[in-house]
Amino acid sequence: MYCGKRYRMVIESKKKPHEKDAEFMINELISKELKSSAQSNNSKLTVLNASERYISSKENSLSPSTIRGYKLYLKALPELFKETLIDDVTEEQLQQLAKHLQSNHSVKYTKNIIGFLKSVLKMFRKNFSVNVTYATEIKEEPYIPTAAEVKSILEVAKGGRFEIPIMLAACCGLRRGEILALTPDDLEENNVLHIKKDVVQTDSGKFVLKNCPKTKGSVRDVFVPEEIAKLIRERKVVCDCHPNSINDWLIRTEKKLGIQEFSFHKLRHYFCTTLHENGVPDATIMKLGGWSDPSVMTRIYRHGRTDYDVMKNAAMKTADGIF
Repeated sequence: MYCGKRYRMVIESKKKPHEKDAEFMINELISKELKSSAQSNNSKLTVLNASERYISSKENSLSPSTIRGYKLYLKALPELFKETLIDDVTEEQLQQLAKHLQSNHSVKYTKNIIGFLKSVLKMFRKNFSVNVTYATEIKEEPYIPTAAEVKSILEVAKGGRFEIPIMLAACCGLRRGEILALTPDDLEENNVLHIKKDVVQTDSGKFVLKNCPKTKGSVRDVFVPEEIAKLIRERKVVCDCHPNSINDWLIRTEKKLGIQEFSFHKLRHYFCTTLHENGVPDATIMKLGGWSDPSVMTRIYRHGRTDYDVMKNAAMKTADGIF
C-alpha cells in the first residue's frame, strides 16, 4: 500500500532485505514511477498552456481582479518563454526572465510575475523549487494624506455626488468597490452599515456587482457617524457614478487645491493611520477596515505620516520619558 493505493512489484536485491529496507526500496521505486508518469503527461505542455490551466482552476476561488492580474502577467511574458515546455523550465531561465522583466517593469511587478510562474510550476512539477534574486528595490514611502488635506477635499465635495463616498472612505475605511455596492437599505436605524457586497472589475474591463466582498474579513458591520447616515437617508443613494469617475474627480480636485496627489484608496490608509495614531488596537482596526491579514494593514501605517505635527507630537512623547 502506498498513499492509499495497492501496488504489486518485484524488487531485485543481492540479499534478502530487512522489512524497513524493503519498504524504503519499494517507496523509492513508486516515487520514480509516479514522477515519470507526471513528466510524460506534461511532455507537450507549454508554459502558456500550463498557465491557462492554472488560471482556469482558480477562477471560482479567487477574485476577478486577481484573475485579471494573472492574465496580465501572462501577457507580459516573452513569446519564446511562453512556448517553452513546462518540464524544460530551469532556475536559470527564470533568473534570466526576471532580469529581462526588470528592464521594463518595476521590481515589485517582476516579483509578482515570477511568483505567479512559481505557482504554475508547483501545480505541474511538484518537486521543482527555485530561488530567484532581484535588483535592489528602492522603496518609496507611502504617502498618507493629512487631516487638513482630507478636510479641504470634503469642502469641495460638499453637496455633490462624491461627498458620501469620500466620507465613507476617510471616516469608515471602506474600499471603493464596497462603497459602490452599497444602497440605503444596507443602513440600519442605529446607523450600522452592513458591508456584504463589492463591485469588481473583470478581466474584460467591465465592472460587475459581486455578492461577497474581497475577503472573508471584509464582510462586516461598521458604525457610521450621524452626519453620513443623515446624508444617505436624505439623498436615498450612496454612490451612483462610474467607478473611475471618483478617482478622476479626486485628482482634478487635488490639482485645483494644489495639494499632494493621491488616489481614492489612500483615504482608507488615512483612516487606518489615524486610528493607529490615536491608540486604537490593531485588532479593532482590522475588524473595522475588513483586513484579513494583519501584515497588510500594518504596512500602511508602519512608516507613519510625514507631516510636521505628527513628527512633533512623536518627538514630544519620546522626550517626556527622558527629560
